[in-house]
Amino acid sequence: MNAQLKRAKEKKRLEEKMACLMRVKEHLEKGEHVKDQEWNAKEIDTLNEFLFLTSKPVIYLVNIGMQQYVKK
Repeated sequence: MNAQLKRAKEKKRLEEKMACLMRVKEHLEKGEHVKDQEWNAKEIDTLNEFLFLTSKPVIYLVNIGMQQYVKK
């Protein structure tokens, strides 16, 4: 009985992972970043396993002179 319970838990976890990854796929196909979506704790655990590039913070670097900065 214990082995069946363990397999059922694993199956449920795999189904949750698959649902999360399908949601990621939908957003990526729309051109949206993973980091801009709302995720629950279990989904975040799943996302951390895969390390999607679009889940990383974005930094924009602008090379301007002091005159352009002052003018804004």
